[in-house]
Amino acid sequence: MLTKLERYIDQLGELNNKLIVLAGPRGSGKTKLLQELGAKLGVQPLNVNLELGRRLSATPHAGRGFSVGQLLRDIADKERKDDLLLLDNLELLFERGLQINPLDLR
Repeated sequence: MLTKLERYIDQLGELNNKLIVLAGPRGSGKTKLLQELGAKLGVQPLNVNLELGRRLSATPHAGRGFSVGQLLRDIADKERKDDLLLLDNLELLFERGLQINPLDLR
């Protein structure tokens, strides 16, 4: 699976949309795969729940939905290497209380 994922990443340069989503049930090996890929490419996967949660905890509750996009961009800008960003543990982005569409975040 790692080889297949690497091929997809190599092909991203040719595409307009540069997003690959790994989906699967808990315990199916998504995190392990991202860690293996990250080790091979020299990129540390980012735990979105941990990093974004830490920043949102300092944000007033009423303004969290408005702040998520900018906070995530700030985190991504800090963590990104060579236009590759590996995101793991994204559940917080789907929290109903934030009232956001995670796929609309840029």
